[in-house]
Amino acid sequence: MFVDITEIEGILTRLLAPDNEVIKQATDELTLALKNPHTYVTLCTVISSSKNDKLKEYAALILRKKLYKRNAWMNLSQELREQIKQFLLKTIIDEPSIEVKKHILQFIAVLAKHELMRGNWNELFAFIESCIKSNNVNERQFGSFVVKNLSDYYPQMFESNITTFVDYFIQTLNSADDCTSDVVYNIISSMNNIIELSIQVPQVIQAYSQSVPRVLEVILALSTTNPDHACDCFELLGSMCEFSIQALIPHLKPIVQVSAQLAGNTNIDETLRCNGINLISTIIRSKKKVLVKLNLLNPVIELMFSILSEETDDDTWFLEEYALNPMSAAGECMAAIADELSASTFMPILIKLIDAAYTTQDPNALRASYTTMAFVSDGCSEYLKKNYLKQFVTAIKMGLNSSNETVKSAAMYALGEVSQYVQPQVSTYAAEILPELMKMFKEKLIVEYTKPECSSEVRMIFYALDKFIDSMEGGIDEYLPEMTAIVLDIIRNEQCCIELKDKAITIMCSIVKSGGDATAPYFIPIMEILDAYLKPGIEEKLETLQIMVIQLLSEFAAALDPKVFEPYLDISLKCGLALLQEAKEDQPEVRAVCYGLFSSIARVSINHLLPYMDLVMQHVLKSLDNSLIADNSFNLEKKKFNAYSSDDDDDDDDKDESLITEDDGSDDADSDDFAYVDAHVMEEKDNACQTIAQIAQSTGDQFLPYLNNSFEIVSKLLQEDDEDTIDSVLELYSQICIYFSKLPDNCGQESLEKALENFLKYGEKKIQEDGFPALDSVYLDVLADMLKEIKTKMIKYAEPIMILAKSILALKIGDANNPGELDELDSENDTLPIEYAGNVVSNLSYVLPPQVFTEYFLSLVPLLKKLMSKESSDLLRAAGLAITGESAKGLGENASGLCEIMFPLVIPLAEDEDDTVRNNAVFALGEIAFYGKESVYKYYPIILNTFSQVVTKEQRSKVLDNIYGALARMIITNIEGIPLDHVVPVMINYLPLHEDFVENLTVFKCLVYLFEVGNPYMVSMLEPVIKASLVTLSDKRKCYDDDAKEEIIKLLRMYKRDFLDKCLSLTLPENLSKLFNEI
Repeated sequence: MFVDITEIEGILTRLLAPDNEVIKQATDELTLALKNPHTYVTLCTVISSSKNDKLKEYAALILRKKLYKRNAWMNLSQELREQIKQFLLKTIIDEPSIEVKKHILQFIAVLAKHELMRGNWNELFAFIESCIKSNNVNERQFGSFVVKNLSDYYPQMFESNITTFVDYFIQTLNSADDCTSDVVYNIISSMNNIIELSIQVPQVIQAYSQSVPRVLEVILALSTTNPDHACDCFELLGSMCEFSIQALIPHLKPIVQVSAQLAGNTNIDETLRCNGINLISTIIRSKKKVLVKLNLLNPVIELMFSILSEETDDDTWFLEEYALNPMSAAGECMAAIADELSASTFMPILIKLIDAAYTTQDPNALRASYTTMAFVSDGCSEYLKKNYLKQFVTAIKMGLNSSNETVKSAAMYALGEVSQYVQPQVSTYAAEILPELMKMFKEKLIVEYTKPECSSEVRMIFYALDKFIDSMEGGIDEYLPEMTAIVLDIIRNEQCCIELKDKAITIMCSIVKSGGDATAPYFIPIMEILDAYLKPGIEEKLETLQIMVIQLLSEFAAALDPKVFEPYLDISLKCGLALLQEAKEDQPEVRAVCYGLFSSIARVSINHLLPYMDLVMQHVLKSLDNSLIADNSFNLEKKKFNAYSSDDDDDDDDKDESLITEDDGSDDADSDDFAYVDAHVMEEKDNACQTIAQIAQSTGDQFLPYLNNSFEIVSKLLQEDDEDTIDSVLELYSQICIYFSKLPDNCGQESLEKALENFLKYGEKKIQEDGFPALDSVYLDVLADMLKEIKTKMIKYAEPIMILAKSILALKIGDANNPGELDELDSENDTLPIEYAGNVVSNLSYVLPPQVFTEYFLSLVPLLKKLMSKESSDLLRAAGLAITGESAKGLGENASGLCEIMFPLVIPLAEDEDDTVRNNAVFALGEIAFYGKESVYKYYPIILNTFSQVVTKEQRSKVLDNIYGALARMIITNIEGIPLDHVVPVMINYLPLHEDFVENLTVFKCLVYLFEVGNPYMVSMLEPVIKASLVTLSDKRKCYDDDAKEEIIKLLRMYKRDFLDKCLSLTLPENLSKLFNEI
């Protein structure tokens, strides 16, 4: 039945009207009209004959949407389908408007998807071929336009003829006289569109490789005439890096040179410059060693430093997330260099540039020096700790005192980043840095109190303070009164702007995290001021402050003794739940911070959380469930009115009356859309996982009602494998596995086995798809935790886990079958898998019988010897020692065999130059001595002599802590083999431990043992023993282990039982005296 074109044009015109009522009526009319199949032909006629381009585009859009599904297309008669196809091939030629042509080609691509599936529509390829092979220049240009737009929308249509089309692309590319022409641009864009289909065809990839010089020539030519097209052409090189990096290797040098030429040109488009820098970064991350061998590292670093030195009006550009400018891109390139290459390879080049900046005192070069320090600090933190920390801190202090605000801001940024990654060593400079920051802070606050927002200078001071304080592990006590006084002044001052108060509370969060129990006196005074923010229904402008107050409560809950925090437990929970009830869908930050609070409370006082468990679990599970729904629908098209829907779509679509008036090309279900994911959304998902994990860990049977639902959701999250939140998903998954293992019935074991099989399959899939580097370090970390907690119930899966751990070690350092991936060019990050695989190795001892574990460990000895050899880096030797020490417990009586093999390797390393190597060697000796028992007695003189040599010159408290921990093990194992008169007084005078508080358990076990056997020094040195015991017991950071607490309390009670008079006569500080009286 014929449908009048005038009627359809009228409907389309009304659909484009600005009046909702008119649109609603027109939508109903179009819905009715589309029930007649001939309406499709009429819409085609609109495309060919209408005078209004908007109507043409809209008609093509409706056709594409309506016929997107194959069933909808096949429901039309054969005659109508042929009529529409023929019409399209004619109209695409005749249509004068480029935009309308694009819409027609998108519709053609949809139909090609349906027709080519059945082997039909040969006319389409004949049409394309006639255009691209025509002798007419205009027709060839049109052909390239057609191919480009079709491959934009449906690249798979070219798969069966890919060799033919790539030959055409290369021939056209090489023969074009004008490399800035639209034809050349269309060809390169088409090549990029279909590259993913090309990687399985060697001759096609070879053709792509041969095209690289011409592509570079095109990019350079377009850089001044059409930078947008040049950016698009850059995408081809980026895609080749992703899909077939080998094709680029013969051309890496000219690629980097051209990219650098564009990156350094301040006269061209900034986006194009960023593309050049980003491509260099991608090459560094993909083929770093080739870059070094081609002698390109030095010029690349110099170029990035030069870009970071460019003039800018923005003093704090480095704080902007997702910023797209050359300086941000250059900073990311510096970070890539630090992440991928050994610091000894690139740091000398950087230091030379930084030294030159200090010589000239050029403000821009100094700013570049500080931002460079900031960008590289994560990737080479261990190298900085060992070689350049003092120089960096000295340089930063100079920057903080600069009269140039740009330099000062960059110095504060460097301080913040270095503090974050080079910890805890950087906190040893607190006495030099904190007073300086506090002085600047006060000076700025005098003029900032009443301003409507913070200045950039104050923002930078807050940033540096927050990061530096957050990195401190103790040592903040003396600064607490001054810092908390400033915070209190700000939060109680009604004239201070919201931003200033927000930043003050943020600083307080870091103070509490670093200060721990020492912040207890400030808890009530601060919360009394902030109490007003713990009520729902707060003004919208104050919501950000409310979120920060909840965050501060979380930090206090984690840091303070539960008795101190108790007055706020219930009010915190009720406030968090009330906020969750009121939180809007677009407020993930509210849910995230509330979940963080619940997790903290579950950690310190699960009994207070139990009455609210149902509500809390409902919310966190709903958040995770919603995240799955959101991710599954991420690429689904939002249907704006039912005319877009095919007849077999849901009836609910009829209720949607809104509409799209323009097609932005992003509504294609097959397209790879980019979407910015809010950091708060990720934080909500992370915190939800952490809350469930903490509740599962802290409760017993109370978690059982939520177990199945939690496992179902976390299993889907694991399968989803979202790189932004996979770490917290893995941690939750492992915690649920541990919970399964503690269930008493067979059902628990069956569930555990199912969960473990899925977990291991996830790891296998990652390795199969992308190799061992794709295996997240957290995967290995939680695997090690599960081995330790689940123990022999994992015996069924021990073999694949053993193979996995050994394979990672062999892959990295080499074995008889391969030379190993690591060499002197590799970065610190490249050695991390060894550390995590080592944890898996040692924790297998909880699962395997001693004889089986011994056989496995002996198979690793050649790898361990290689790790601990002189040729290995400090990080590798430290990792080998850690694996050796941690594995000793699993060998049982077989540890004696380990002594003969490992002692010659371990003992010399106890006097190594590197702190971590020395520390781990001492630890390994103590563990081997403890578990080797009689077989090690003959080595005691050698071990004791080694420890004596180390103690006389050792300055690192962590190494000394481990020495006394090792001596404690040796005393417990073989008291007769230790010269107690020399060892015990020195050990007692050293206490309390300063840094490695894990050793407290062993040390105090030893003291209890010495007391029980009547060692005279335990009486004559009663006062220092008791003081050290009380100091340790009073500090949560030093005594976080329940077993260690029990040993200390046992020791103190024995003293009070046997030497009460001496105990009563002790002069102790008030807090320690009170604690002693309570025991």
